[in-house]
Amino acid sequence: MTGTSHPEYVPHYIAAYGLFRRGDKFLFMRRANTNYMSGYYGLPSGKVMPGEPLAQTILRELKEETGLDIKQDQVKLCHVAHRYTPDSQPHVHWMSFIYMIEEWEGEPVIGEPHKCDDLQWLTVDSDEKIIPYLRAVINDIQNGQNISYHGDWPTSQQQAA
Repeated sequence: MTGTSHPEYVPHYIAAYGLFRRGDKFLFMRRANTNYMSGYYGLPSGKVMPGEPLAQTILRELKEETGLDIKQDQVKLCHVAHRYTPDSQPHVHWMSFIYMIEEWEGEPVIGEPHKCDDLQWLTVDSDEKIIPYLRAVINDIQNGQNISYHGDWPTSQQQAA
C-alpha cells in the first residue's frame, strides 16, 4: 500500500525539546494559558513546522521561548521519547527529540509570556510540579538511556483485538 491514508495509521506529532543543563540543574519554564499541563514546569519545546527540518525546529523554538541564539553545534541530540496518548481523540503518537545544551551565551528569558509565566533552574527531583513524563525522560537521560516510551501503551492482546 502506498500513501499515508491507511485507516489504522494514527496522527503523530514530531517535537524538539531543549534541555539546558547548568551543573545538576535544568532550565524549566512554567506553562500558562495552554491546553496542556498549565501550571506545570516543562522544557522549551515545540512542534516541527511544515517543511522544516528537525535541526532547524530546535533552534527556532529555543530562540522563540528563551530569547537565546543557539548555534547548531551547541545542541546535541541525547534522547528520543515516544509517547502515546490514547485518551486523546484521535489517539496520538508524539515523537520527542531531546537536545542537550551545555554551553551558550547570555541568560534565558521568557520569550512567550502568553504561554509561560516563570523560568527556573531546577533539579529533576525538585518539589516543583514538573510534567511527569519529562521528569521521567530526564531521569532516563541521566541513567544513560537514549530512548524511552511513555503513555498508556496497549498490551499485545489489546493490539490483536
